[in-house]
Amino acid sequence: MLRSAFKFGLTGLGGGLAAVALLLGSNFWGYSRLTHESEVGAIEFKRQGDVYLAVLSTPHNDKKSFTLKGDEWQLDTRLIKWKAWATLLGKDTLYQLDRISGRYRDAQKQLEERPSLVDLRENGVVDVWALARDYPDILFMIDAQYGSSVFLPMEDGVSYRITMSNTGVLARRANGVTDQ
Repeated sequence: MLRSAFKFGLTGLGGGLAAVALLLGSNFWGYSRLTHESEVGAIEFKRQGDVYLAVLSTPHNDKKSFTLKGDEWQLDTRLIKWKAWATLLGKDTLYQLDRISGRYRDAQKQLEERPSLVDLRENGVVDVWALARDYPDILFMIDAQYGSSVFLPMEDGVSYRITMSNTGVLARRANGVTDQ
């Protein structure tokens, strides 16, 4: 009798430890899914007189080059954010690069100078963002669709790593003289 009570106690303790491990594991999994970032690409700048040559590279080895005027760059994206339960099931935020532009820190200069703007949307691709906007009841897993932008300084030889989080586009300096 004492032996069976001991086995029962050990079984209960083992089951309790397994339940705690499962709860902790699912908590860490959920946290990592909700803070996940996916790689969008990188952008590098080379000064050429009054403008910058920008080279945008994507994870699929696509490279686009263009010139931008200003002292900052701005990347605009369209996002589709999934509901939390879909994110926990492994759905990453969908994004489409929309446009990139040069901008000036000084708003008055921005008004005086004609800004540079490059359309990054790909023609012929199904526009899931428009479908989500037009048919929200059918696409019930979608939490929101909206635009997100990031802008940072352009400097000669500086590059940025661009990622997408569950809430928007992020850019971090990948190299350069200073990390301001």
